Amino acid sequence: MILVVLCCLLLVIESKTTSYMKIDLNGLTRTRDFDHSSFRNTGWCPPGNKSEIEEYAMSESSWQNHAFIRASQGIDLVRIHDLLYLITNSNEYEKLDRVLDMIVKDHDLRIGFELMGNPDLERFDSFRNETQILEWKSMVSDLASHLVQRYGLDTVRTWRFESWNEPDHVCNLKDRLAANITCDLKSWLSYFYDACLEGLRSVDSRLVFGGPGTGGDTLNSKFLVEMLRHENISDINFIQWHKKGVLPVVDKVSNTEFDVNVTDVVLKNSMGRVYDIGNEEADPSGDWAAVYVVLFFVCLSAWKSNDTSNSSFQNTDTTGDRMRRIPLP
Repeated sequence: MILVVLCCLLLVIESKTTSYMKIDLNGLTRTRDFDHSSFRNTGWCPPGNKSEIEEYAMSESSWQNHAFIRASQGIDLVRIHDLLYLITNSNEYEKLDRVLDMIVKDHDLRIGFELMGNPDLERFDSFRNETQILEWKSMVSDLASHLVQRYGLDTVRTWRFESWNEPDHVCNLKDRLAANITCDLKSWLSYFYDACLEGLRSVDSRLVFGGPGTGGDTLNSKFLVEMLRHENISDINFIQWHKKGVLPVVDKVSNTEFDVNVTDVVLKNSMGRVYDIGNEEADPSGDWAAVYVVLFFVCLSAWKSNDTSNSSFQNTDTTGDRMRRIPLP
């Protein structure tokens, strides 16, 4: 990728000794291509009111955000929470189609499709119900078939399907998922393998699926280990977790240390199998909710390259949910 740094002609860096370094950047001269292929994913989270997801996703601001993302020539996948809310009556896809068409057809981006949300509040309220697990599998199968028919098998094979976001936070006997679905570790495994994985595989064996998508409690909860020890673990394609960046890192566990510890757990429980693994919400800049207006200017690529070079750990092509922090004015 060619860095065109028209708005960043002067960079001032403050050191610990309060001395200053002046660096002049000439963005008009091409020296070499910059390969930042490790920074290939972004994502966004819909608003809390799930009835507003389509309006939010189809807004002019959202369209423009995706245009900026695609123009980066590096990011090519958008990971999205709660897409299943865009399905009505379990198998009506008009709202979902409009949102995905905007991302896939208008901007030629791949989808990180989290199988998260509730497509039928009257049908799904508990993953501890075996009948509902079978119905969820059927729903996933129908969804995958629809996506393949609409976008083509070759395209959907490049997407990444994922399990529910951060089950370690709310999938227990005390809490309910935001979609008003009860679950625990045992039923989550049924959701993960028997419903999501089998539903996708019933359509095509090469659709990409992984998880567990656990959050800050990844090392303390049992979701990752039990997923790795499951008899069907060899059928998943990648392993990912979430540990958002922290600033400053003093007196806090850094992403590097956390991710190395999680990697050790994976290695110890993977039975010698090889997987793509990584922290999917590394957010190396820290403070994930901050807004960066720099994304609206031509120095976007330079800012991203700096952000990526300072990331603590990226073992797959994931970097975090960037779009949830860049709303347009």
